[in-house]
Amino acid sequence: MQTPVETLMTLTVRLGVALFGVTLVAWGASAAPGPAQALINPSGLGIVVGGTLAAALLTYPTRELGQLVHSLWVIVSGRNHPDPDQLINECVTLAGQLRDADSGEEAKRILENERGRLSHPFLQDGANLIANGYTDAMLRETLETSIAARMRRESDQVRTLRTLGNYAPAFGMIGALIGFAAMASAPAEAATGVTGALASAIYGLLLAHWVFYPLAEMVETRRQHNLRDLELMLTAVLLLQARHHAIYVEGVLNAFLAPAQRYSRLNQRQRSTTAAPTNPAPRSSFRQTLNQATDEPPAERPRKNKKAAPPPEEPGPSHLPVPVEDPPKNKGIRVLRKLSNDGDPS
Repeated sequence: MQTPVETLMTLTVRLGVALFGVTLVAWGASAAPGPAQALINPSGLGIVVGGTLAAALLTYPTRELGQLVHSLWVIVSGRNHPDPDQLINECVTLAGQLRDADSGEEAKRILENERGRLSHPFLQDGANLIANGYTDAMLRETLETSIAARMRRESDQVRTLRTLGNYAPAFGMIGALIGFAAMASAPAEAATGVTGALASAIYGLLLAHWVFYPLAEMVETRRQHNLRDLELMLTAVLLLQARHHAIYVEGVLNAFLAPAQRYSRLNQRQRSTTAAPTNPAPRSSFRQTLNQATDEPPAERPRKNKKAAPPPEEPGPSHLPVPVEDPPKNKGIRVLRKLSNDGDPS
């Protein structure tokens, strides 16, 4: 939302651009061949402006025309235009508070306390509905109905301005026909009559394409911006009702921003989360690092502690070879072989 100083600056810039355009048109008209006074036709201007206003009063109620004038003043002055970045910051802060709430009663108390600090009435209504215990379906239906009603009102204002833009050239042609009819009754002033008649048509075209159609496009552009902001706040209210994490809420709402705004918020968050050291160490160049690495001796690797092998034991009596007697079976075989060779058992 703009401050009074910013509103004054916006009005000054718009009026300056408009006066510059009027100056160029006046210079072009004066540079045309022939007297420029011939293009001044007060009667034709009265026909165009008076006929257009009379047709507008016959077509639309006075209340709708008054709302249209108020909306045009708000748009031209730049007031009451929400800042999406501010809306996201408010929703993220509120999401963190609701996430830390221990119970539903504490979350309701937080919503009631923070509702008045929200900058947009739509967010205030959403916080009030959440505090009153609306379900997800009821919340969505209520807010979507409010958005649809507002979009219809603004669409009606765009249609009204475009209709007035269609009326103005028609009354310009009516003024031209009246001028031609007056010229027919006074043939001596034919040249002046033709110029005055054509001036009425020029007034109608200028009023349509210089006033009504640009204002209609301005209201349509503001309507698209309002729709984007309302969809952002609707999504934020649904996320707050579900009590999602603040980081998740910010990630979803950042999708409604332009890429430049999104990257700006991301860089700002990174700068805030990454704090610089108070006394940073001086950075050394690559050559200094390389010289330090070559001058220092290589560090010794720690050796693993291996278990020492036990010393060999000296051979003792128990380690001498012990003669092994032949088993009984082998001894009997040798005796039989000896008896068979000698023939004597002794």
